[in-house]
Amino acid sequence: MRFTLLGAGKMGGACAEYLLSWDETTNLRIVERDEILLSKLESVVSDKRVEVLNTTIIDKSDIIDIVNGSDAVICALPYYLNLTITEACIDAGVSMCDMGGNNDVVMSQLAMNDRAREAGVIIVPDCGLAPGLSNVLVAKAISEFDRCDEVHIRVGGLPIDPVPPFNYQIVFSVNGLVNEYVEPCKVLRGGDVCWVEALTDIEEVRFGGDYGVLEAFNTSGGSSTLPETYQGCVREIDYKTLRYRGHCKLMQGLKYLGLGEDRVIGLSGLNSSPRRVLSALLEHYLPKDGDDVVLVYWWARGESGGESCEFRYKFIIEPDEDMGLSAMMVGTSLPTVLVAKFIAEGKVVDKGVLTPERALPVDDYISAFLSESCVEIEEVQ
Repeated sequence: MRFTLLGAGKMGGACAEYLLSWDETTNLRIVERDEILLSKLESVVSDKRVEVLNTTIIDKSDIIDIVNGSDAVICALPYYLNLTITEACIDAGVSMCDMGGNNDVVMSQLAMNDRAREAGVIIVPDCGLAPGLSNVLVAKAISEFDRCDEVHIRVGGLPIDPVPPFNYQIVFSVNGLVNEYVEPCKVLRGGDVCWVEALTDIEEVRFGGDYGVLEAFNTSGGSSTLPETYQGCVREIDYKTLRYRGHCKLMQGLKYLGLGEDRVIGLSGLNSSPRRVLSALLEHYLPKDGDDVVLVYWWARGESGGESCEFRYKFIIEPDEDMGLSAMMVGTSLPTVLVAKFIAEGKVVDKGVLTPERALPVDDYISAFLSESCVEIEEVQ
């Protein structure tokens, strides 16, 4: 299998580690402009199967040349570049997947479905942790009922040793984090697709074990296309992010001050958007290097065999010490590269732009993730 990986940051670097752990990978082309990031991947770039392109992707024609001949492309670049990469891959006749996370970008990608189908390619956006793996878990939960009425999923990447007052550390792109905290959130309520504000509807989640009681609140992007996919057969679907208690109120305060706004303002000599300032402050002041954990908790209610029933599940993703990967790297990069592998192996049958819950063979995909990650799903009583 021949892969092209666009981006070698935290998640891209982890993608490279997984891709090279498979004997079936015969060639991996890594595209990254930052030499410092590449220098951190010494064991990766020294692999004979790896071809490194230390370059900046300027326009669509560059991308077409780069991805040509690949069985699948993995885009680990910031979400706002995903649409350009999608267009280039369709024109090149090469299938791709990305880590998604922004509703507007994904809807623009889905609008290219006919073009992708005509080109005979597969485009799967939103393939990371949430959205991504979470979509497939919801699809599996719904399939367990004769009639599913509601599904709720809660996901969070947390520091094992939280530092007050935010009790959070940067475990993935800070721009992606701010996107989750600022942009509107899509839910399915009463059978209707609705939009709610981020950082609202705080609830307690009793995760148990070492993590006790956490908080969960609305964040953008995590529900992805689930409300549209299951509208008409499920009445309630929502996604919330898990954090240590008190975190959401602090972020609400920053948002109240206007630090989520994207318009450029002039203030005391500053000529930038408050949102960029917020991203820079979080990047500078929050911890980055401590051990982390990813918690996933979901439940569904409905009817099976003529009786009302409810299922609750949870699992914990821990760092992979052997591979040197954080829990968030495992939880985000492994689901993404598995999509690329399924595409390359012909396990994704339909062509076009398809989100994970529509594109993937659900049982096989979940089994592959559990096997590779050594994660065990626990049923909650």
